Amino acid sequence: MKTRIIKIALLSIFAFSYILLAKDDRISKFFEKCSNNQGLTYVNFTPTPALIEGMKDKIQDQEALEMLKNINSVIVLSTKNKSGVNNTSKSVDINVIYNDALKSLPIDEFEKFLELREGNKEVKMLYKNSKEKSKAREFLMIAKEGDDLSIIWVEGLIDLKNLSKLSKTLGKGFK
Repeated sequence: MKTRIIKIALLSIFAFSYILLAKDDRISKFFEKCSNNQGLTYVNFTPTPALIEGMKDKIQDQEALEMLKNINSVIVLSTKNKSGVNNTSKSVDINVIYNDALKSLPIDEFEKFLELREGNKEVKMLYKNSKEKSKAREFLMIAKEGDDLSIIWVEGLIDLKNLSKLSKTLGKGFK
């Protein structure tokens, strides 16, 4: 009888763990699916301690450097390249990808940070709370304007007040 109860308990734990992992994996699956699309720019950045150490000379803002140390990964999907030239080809339908993102990504699990609709521009900034005040453990941005689309997912301990500093820091680090 005890053996049977233990087996049922273990099976329940494994099943529950699988359900949780499958639910949270929707973001990774979405980006993986889109990463091979030739009309999109895909960037997957994982700041390792060695990389952060190498970027110290280029990063002037100490708060941004500390924030970068707490980031696990940054994934970007975009229709623009660095030069600002649109990568969109006839094979990429921005509206299809945008609508797929809204359906595929677990937006309902995030809290709204900002939502903007103006003309043909739509921006959603979402986050998941962490245990620390004014910090998030995940940040998701979905932005569409005309033929431009950007989807950004940041995972780690994110100070929402200094999120723009992280963006500027990452831009400087790759020049």
